[in-house]
Amino acid sequence: MQMFKKIMLPMLIACSASSVAFGMKYSIFAEFLSDLDIDFNGHTTLHIAAIRQADDKDVAEMARVFLATVPKEKRFESVMRFNNDGHTVLHVAAMYCRTEMAKVLIDSLENQDQRVAFLSAKVREREGLSRTTPHFFEEDLGKTALYFAVRNGHKEIVEVLLGYYKQLGIEIPQDLLSGLKELGILE
Repeated sequence: MQMFKKIMLPMLIACSASSVAFGMKYSIFAEFLSDLDIDFNGHTTLHIAAIRQADDKDVAEMARVFLATVPKEKRFESVMRFNNDGHTVLHVAAMYCRTEMAKVLIDSLENQDQRVAFLSAKVREREGLSRTTPHFFEEDLGKTALYFAVRNGHKEIVEVLLGYYKQLGIEIPQDLLSGLKELGILE
C-alpha cells in the first residue's frame, strides 16, 4: 500500500493529467481512481489530496485536473464517496480549510440538484463498520461540511460555503448560528 501511495498514485494522476493535455475526453485512469478506496480508511484520491497536500491552490489544481478526466456522468458519484468515517471529500476540505478545492468540487457538478445534495451531505455511518473505527466521532453524525468549517474556525471557507448556500437556497442549520456569530459572519 505504501508503494502505491508514493509511486503509483502520482503516476496515475500524471497519466490522467496527460489525457486532459492531449484533449482526450475520457481516461481509464480517472475511472479507476474515482472508484478506488486508496487506504484502509476508505479515502479516495480526492480525500487524500485534501488531507495531505500543503497548498490549497495546488490541491485545487490537482482536483480540477483529476475531475476533468472523470466522465461528467460519474463526477457526482466520485465526489459523493464517503470514507469509513462517513465523510465526503467536501467534509474533509472544510476540515482542512481547502477553500479553492471546495470551489472546484462544487463547480464541477452538472446541476443545481447535485450541488445542493453535495453541500447538504451529512456525515453517516458506513454499513458494516463498528463504532470503534479509529477516528470515528459519534457527535459528527448528521453534520455537514459547513459545520466542520465553522467548528474549526475556517472563516474563508465558511464564507464560500455560505455563498453557495445562498445561491442555491439552502437553509443554514440553526445549530451553526452561534458559531457564525463567533466568526463575525453574522451579527
